[in-house]
Amino acid sequence: MHSSENSAVNYIVRFWCGENANRVKYVSAPPEKTEKAVYILRSAFFDEGVYGTADSIPSVPLKMLNGIPILFGNPTVEFRRSCVVIQADLIASAYFLISRYEEYIRPDTVDRYGRFPGRESLPFKGGFVERPVVDEYGILINRFLKQLGYPVEPVGKGEIYLTHDIDTPWKQFTFFSACKRVAADFFRNGKLKFYPFRVKKGDIEKDPLYTFPQLIRADGKLPEAKVIYFIKGNGHKRPEDAKPYINSPLFSKLLSLLLDSGARVGYHISYRAGCDPRLIPDELAQVEKVCGVKITQARNHYLASKRPADFLALLNAGVREDFTMGYADVPGFRLGTSKSIRWINPQNRELTDLLLHPLLIMDVTLTGGKYLRLDRNEMIKLGDTVLGNALAVGGDICLLWHNNDFQMSAGNLKWMLYAHFLTTVRENSNASDKKI
Repeated sequence: MHSSENSAVNYIVRFWCGENANRVKYVSAPPEKTEKAVYILRSAFFDEGVYGTADSIPSVPLKMLNGIPILFGNPTVEFRRSCVVIQADLIASAYFLISRYEEYIRPDTVDRYGRFPGRESLPFKGGFVERPVVDEYGILINRFLKQLGYPVEPVGKGEIYLTHDIDTPWKQFTFFSACKRVAADFFRNGKLKFYPFRVKKGDIEKDPLYTFPQLIRADGKLPEAKVIYFIKGNGHKRPEDAKPYINSPLFSKLLSLLLDSGARVGYHISYRAGCDPRLIPDELAQVEKVCGVKITQARNHYLASKRPADFLALLNAGVREDFTMGYADVPGFRLGTSKSIRWINPQNRELTDLLLHPLLIMDVTLTGGKYLRLDRNEMIKLGDTVLGNALAVGGDICLLWHNNDFQMSAGNLKWMLYAHFLTTVRENSNASDKKI
């Protein structure tokens, strides 16, 4: 076994089984003499001549083991007197998903923003993008360990991350654009609204985009949650990057509001830096200087992460946590897991120190109109399914809601969904505290 591969395999088993990891054996053939352990049979996935080639990509439909999709091996479990032998290669299946291996193998499968589309992914085509199957593998293995007489910890509870990307905190009006907005509002609604001139003078609370007080109040209903606002640097690539705002005198007012609320700040990688990861260190330094804090958490604008180049640039810049790992076009489990997990570089199979936080639902995925065309009830049902599946396995909840168009009114779909999902998490967060 490749040395880097060995570290990655050991990490996956520890991720599932903790102190019981040494009771799970990864073997090439069914053992003749066995210990009291769970044996997982290796497939050809990691073999020379297979790994890194198109032949290593599973085809659909996938086989099922105890109702769980498997990517490699056979869905057979043999119960012997003192051991359990699993012929499904759950380790290769987990590796494939948590490393985003298929994105490494298919680098040209991207949308207009350079993102790997969720609809092109094996989880989507295999019908399990809404399920954290890697976590389900772990629960299955722990059940077998329990049958062998080993103590197994309850599923427990994960973390809650309420995250907000600040792309445009307020409209940066010129005199001419302020006049145009007043005129447009008058012809649209028949009312004169002079807030653009107030915003231009620094009264940013009058701007409809400035919904941070509402967000703070909403997030406060989940006091156990970790709230993070991702701040954009000065990267400016039109039309994807809006006008930079961190050098505006008004930003210090917003920053004080956010920090006083107890929230953290992270680095929102500009689209420009996403296209050229060499710009990440300087851009991060800009954000840290303005915010006056060391920043170790990041997320790409548009979720347009170019792995592994972006991840390596983040590590080199001192970032240790990434929150980009969700699909823009479908909600669900891009990494196959609902739990934070260290990135394995599929180029060299190296286990790194970069912690990936799965992003489960982004607001514009549901409400933007260009990804999913669902009515309100379908959006609620889909979001509740994803959240419920994460909570059932003791996973983390990570939501992304932008400040733009977030007015707290009964008719605002974006706010209604956010309020509903916060309620779902609050009412069901203890449901996962159960035994395996």
